[in-house]
Amino acid sequence: MKKSFIIFFLLMATCAGAQVVPVGFIRPHVVPLAIGQSYQGGIIAYVLQPADPGYDANVTKGLIAATADQGTGIIWAISSKQTIALGGTSTAIGTGVANTNLIIAQNGAGATYAAGLARAYTGGGYSDWYLPSKDELAKLYAMKVLGYGGFTPIYYWSSSENNATSAWGQDFTDGTQPFINKVSTCFVRAVRAFPTLPKVTTTAVTSIASTTASSGGNVTDAGEMAVTARGVCWSTTTGPTVALATKTTDGSGTGTFPSSITGLTASTLYYVRAYATSSVGTAYGNEVSFTTHAPLAIGQSYQGGIIAYILKSGDPGYDPNVQKGLIAATDDQSQGIIWAISSKQTIAVPGGTGTAIGTGLANTNNIITQNGAGATYAAGLARAYTGGGYSDWYLPSKDELAKLYAMKVLGFGGFASTEFYWSSSEENPNSANYTNFSNGTQMYASKTGQDYVRAVRAFNYPFNHLSIFSFYDTAQRQIF
Repeated sequence: MKKSFIIFFLLMATCAGAQVVPVGFIRPHVVPLAIGQSYQGGIIAYVLQPADPGYDANVTKGLIAATADQGTGIIWAISSKQTIALGGTSTAIGTGVANTNLIIAQNGAGATYAAGLARAYTGGGYSDWYLPSKDELAKLYAMKVLGYGGFTPIYYWSSSENNATSAWGQDFTDGTQPFINKVSTCFVRAVRAFPTLPKVTTTAVTSIASTTASSGGNVTDAGEMAVTARGVCWSTTTGPTVALATKTTDGSGTGTFPSSITGLTASTLYYVRAYATSSVGTAYGNEVSFTTHAPLAIGQSYQGGIIAYILKSGDPGYDPNVQKGLIAATDDQSQGIIWAISSKQTIAVPGGTGTAIGTGLANTNNIITQNGAGATYAAGLARAYTGGGYSDWYLPSKDELAKLYAMKVLGFGGFASTEFYWSSSEENPNSANYTNFSNGTQMYASKTGQDYVRAVRAFNYPFNHLSIFSFYDTAQRQIF
């Protein structure tokens, strides 16, 4: 980062002679900058005026033109992109850098086309040069009229696209601005802005769900002014900006920051850019894209089994931002097994069991604690199942088992249509609840009975393979 500070000293006369007393730092650009002045690797081409975008009465801002042309005949886009609309470019002052970023994102790295060539320029040791927008290019022509810049009376490219096959240029003979076919070759003069904007990069998107995702950024350089706001912005079209409501604000200053992207629509392509704002303006990081997941559905294969139920409002553990629910094993674990070992068939399960959705895991744990390890009884058999490589299967509670019956009615799961299935919900010391899969009725029977078993496990979409054992409330009920 380069700063332009001028130290002034006050020379004061004393009886003992002259004494130099430091007065302090003058803020950047107090000494007025002028068009044609050499500055920060180039020549000042324009100083922002009150009606210009980004104008600040307290900060002198403007454009610096490179000292010479970077190209004397180069295409606007590579051959494979010369008939493809870029979209998202603008013509206004202050948009050239964003335009250049979009063009490079479409055309790839390299100096074989106008924007890439401008970005590759490193005059003065700076790496933030870009192809000027249409209105910025007009300011370079005005600079040329004043006798500065050494421009050639020929056509120059801007970074403002006109349509799929053409972009705006400028004739430096008479100042007219026609649109020119992208396959044509024109001159290039790179520019950069002053004071320096912050530099920021965008973090890759992770934890993508149906309606949420995670990203963030890294402000690597504040530029010439302090970064007062940073975050990410997103849209279903390229080039999202802070003018949108779809953005986060994640602190200030330099360094890395995380961002939570919310309020998304399932199965939708989004574009994300990190941003950093200072009194100079707003800088944007590289654009990244991602597609939100499609919502899960009952009957869908997922995480070692088949989705049996998706939590709804009112269910324990329901979260409107995260899909949660039950996964049933792909087939039965038993076609006839006792509920408890013989020595425990008339003894109540210590700690008790629940019937509600979300209690099956705790029920299973309590039953196994009482009956010991092994697959000779219903809950132990369910726990021993390792479908999909998971080890957190359990015997469903009474209400969870009812959801498996509803799944069966929908035609999923391959359940035995005329059989009884055990739940993990104890009725009394001698009996436990089951469901008749021929009609859905729920009754209780002696623990000595031998009924079918279908194991289940919970899911918390999209956090794959996330252990459910940590999702408990104080009553040790599973809340997904």
